[in-house]
Amino acid sequence: MSDGPRALRAMSKKLLAQAAELEVLAQQLEQGDTGTPEPTVDEAEVPVLTPCQQRLHDHFKRRPTTAWTRQERRAYVAAAKGKTKEQWEAEIEEVLQDQGSRGEYHTRSLVTLLNQWGQKVDEARTNADMSKRTPRRPML
Repeated sequence: MSDGPRALRAMSKKLLAQAAELEVLAQQLEQGDTGTPEPTVDEAEVPVLTPCQQRLHDHFKRRPTTAWTRQERRAYVAAAKGKTKEQWEAEIEEVLQDQGSRGEYHTRSLVTLLNQWGQKVDEARTNADMSKRTPRRPML
């Protein structure tokens, strides 16, 4: 029966050591030191986007550190070609508003949206015109 008191003393020593560790951790938390470094984003990792590109980027809920692919950049330049900044911003708002109102039937890829830009602008304008029309009375 001598193992009983020895085992009890060993367990109590372990518990005291764990309690001391918990006290140290509690003090660190009170001081604001969690022991893990804060994640930092390197300035070079964050892509530099124009406000129009940022608007499209946000619409597709991409992370700020996600860079555009070569295809996306080329499609963006092709879609914006020949337009003033004001025209381009207005088109972006029209298309994104129409995309948001369509529920599950919307373009899920940025490069696809940009490659089909002319069609998407026409669809947005047509849908906006249709919503302004007064409904016809049903024929009896």
